[in-house]
Amino acid sequence: MRRRHYKDSREADEASVGRVQEDLAYILSKRAASVQTDTTLEERMVARVMGAARSGNRTALHGSTRRKDDAARLSGLLSHHRRQHTRDDGQAAHPGGGSRAGTRRRHYVPLASAAALLLVLLAIGLVLAPIGGRHHTRRPSTVQPAKKPAIGLPAPVAPTSFSAAGCRQRLGTTITQSMNGDLSFCTQVGDISPGQYHIVVDQLLLTGKGGVAKPGATPGTGPAVELTVAPASGPPGTTVTVTGRLPASGPPGTLVASPLGMAGNKPGHADMCWDGCRDGLQYQGVALTWTSPTTFQGRLVIPGAAWIERHPDRVAPLRSGTYPIGVQCLTNVPGCAGGGTEGSAAFQLLVPATVKHACLVAGSCAGLSATPDTAAPGDVVKVTGFAPLVSVIGSNGPFVFQSELERGPSSSTQLRFATPNMTGAVNLYIGSAPLAVIAPVSLANLPSTKPLAESTDGLSPVTANPANTSVMAWCSTNGITVTGPGYHLVFPTSSVRSAISQTGLSEADPSAPSSCAGVGVMGNAGQGAGGVGGALPVVAAAFSVFPADQNPMVALVALATLNGGKTWSPIPVPHGASADSFSSFAYSHGRLEALFAQSSPSSGGGNGISGQVPLVEEASASGTTWQAGSFSCPATGPCIRFGAYRPGNCAMNGSFQSIVRSYDGGREWSYPSTPPGSSGAGPSAVQACAPATLAAVSPGTELLVASGSPYLVDASTDSGSTWQVLGIPPIPGLSPDKTFLPGNGGLMLLPDGSLLAWEQGSPGGPLWELLTPHADRWCALTSLMRRADRAATQGPLRSSPVVIGPNLWWQASSASGALLTTGHVPLASIRC
Repeated sequence: MRRRHYKDSREADEASVGRVQEDLAYILSKRAASVQTDTTLEERMVARVMGAARSGNRTALHGSTRRKDDAARLSGLLSHHRRQHTRDDGQAAHPGGGSRAGTRRRHYVPLASAAALLLVLLAIGLVLAPIGGRHHTRRPSTVQPAKKPAIGLPAPVAPTSFSAAGCRQRLGTTITQSMNGDLSFCTQVGDISPGQYHIVVDQLLLTGKGGVAKPGATPGTGPAVELTVAPASGPPGTTVTVTGRLPASGPPGTLVASPLGMAGNKPGHADMCWDGCRDGLQYQGVALTWTSPTTFQGRLVIPGAAWIERHPDRVAPLRSGTYPIGVQCLTNVPGCAGGGTEGSAAFQLLVPATVKHACLVAGSCAGLSATPDTAAPGDVVKVTGFAPLVSVIGSNGPFVFQSELERGPSSSTQLRFATPNMTGAVNLYIGSAPLAVIAPVSLANLPSTKPLAESTDGLSPVTANPANTSVMAWCSTNGITVTGPGYHLVFPTSSVRSAISQTGLSEADPSAPSSCAGVGVMGNAGQGAGGVGGALPVVAAAFSVFPADQNPMVALVALATLNGGKTWSPIPVPHGASADSFSSFAYSHGRLEALFAQSSPSSGGGNGISGQVPLVEEASASGTTWQAGSFSCPATGPCIRFGAYRPGNCAMNGSFQSIVRSYDGGREWSYPSTPPGSSGAGPSAVQACAPATLAAVSPGTELLVASGSPYLVDASTDSGSTWQVLGIPPIPGLSPDKTFLPGNGGLMLLPDGSLLAWEQGSPGGPLWELLTPHADRWCALTSLMRRADRAATQGPLRSSPVVIGPNLWWQASSASGALLTTGHVPLASIRC
């Protein structure tokens, strides 16, 4: 259900209050009579109450913080009630913890009297609330709407965002550990099959020379350093200042005092160690402060938990005693990396009986738990526990581990050393947190997958304006081919090079004929060689260039021709962009847009990352003039679009394109605050080197079909604030990780709601599979797609196929890349 937008009038506000009162009265009467109610009605009622509480500038709840809080508490009570009885119903309907996808939720237990009382109070407050006037306040981009689950999309069993799970990081699985051994991290469940799993953390322990280092210098590893520590004793977690004094003279190659005060020879960091530098706990890169030419100081924090020692591999318990603190690698001398000390001093550790992770008893050295312990693909799980310290970065930063999700039940063994590999390194596995993975909501459960409006990522070499598909254009071998009613023309690109020079840039490959990377077209059905006034369609095209700063290595510029390719001119660049920050072409409300990334350090990079909302140059209705435009919402569905991006190297780090959204009709846009392409709950971006589609399938539901993601299909019912992974049947012939390799295939949504998958490098030749709406398996397209296969076998598809009018179009290149072949098949022929 889409967020309501009320007119600026007293009558609209009073109508809003009346609808909320009616909903409240109805739900109270049903609850009082213990009559079951459909959860959809409750969601509509809660959405209205919360909508009234949020939009204080438009409704009768303006200025009432208390009523907003009451509405929030009401929403929370109802949500808790629904979750509780959904859980009960789901367990009854699916014994054994199976998937609850598609289950219609019903409630049979009335709300508590406190919730009923809250409803009554809220209803009274609504009746007495004054009608507020309109305030012209722009909504900041950080405001997000309340979640409104749609039919067929039950609430997830686990948090679907890192922030909701209590983790700040979204850039991968970042594990943090404190010096007392506590660790925590959040992880997102991959698109894996249902079953019992367990989460472990692990770290590779590199091989060493063995033996326990003794206090004092180790011959052959550097100068003997006189070392002192202050304080000399204390409990775990004590911050110790280590002071070192170097000899005034020594053997050649050693670090000694000099008349120049060791200028250019003073190390800013050194490695230190606890309980022996060879196999004890390593502190790598401790910062040094030189107080004189021969004296330095560094700080480190004494361990507050057990730690790992080597040869033999073991956990050293946290016990009271005297331990050496050593320093090493003050000079780059042979043997430094082997672990010998260059000086040491003793510290007396005083361990209280209340210490948390002393590891004095077997089995108490490590442990992990997952919250929640049941999740579906795409859900975020928070993992907490404790582990011994393995190594420390700087003075007090334990080196983080890696996490693994392994199939099978959890193990009672919480810490184990794996068999050494051929290099002598050992894998340390810590913890075993059980996690039950359930099946995600099935795509087949959606009432409809037929797109009402859609957009694709990247840049297409085959195009037509959706408002007029009778005029088409595509990049061809010798120029740009343009077709329309009664004509088939080729616009030459021979003058492109001179147009590019006007921007101060040069073509990426000046030795080859100018070939476009993407195209846009504006023209009426009557235009053409023999059309009205002989006017030709206006064609815009993108060409590869070397950017001035070589970041990224290759960029795009946008040119346009008004005379059939005789001359080309640069498309005007909007303020805040540059000619080489062109992103892509798009069609909005019947007009052609040239989208540019903002030319700022945060707007792009060598891998094509951009989190910014595009800057827009909009063509006139005829396409003959351009003017600055605004990035606007799609005509139908939630206001979600692909943002700007910079082309990247698809063979290396790819090119990511952001997903941006607006909650106020396009006045303000929000976009990910972390780099696009990082892992996170719900997509922040797509891999633009693989096909991706955003499609509105209802006024309140958006689908994302992303071939380059481990989650191929996602859905959002709250304007893109959160996303839920949808399950689809395994695609025959696709690799187990369910991700299409860039340039090797993809997944797309057809106009009837079917999914079409293709993979060029699959065994036995190109793969073409179709998943019709509500189907539970794919069907192979054999004879129907032979024409497309023949084109594809000439070379790889240059881009994903596109739907234009009644046909599916594609473009393939020859094995050498010198020739382009464009073809199509009727959509009606693509069927099982």
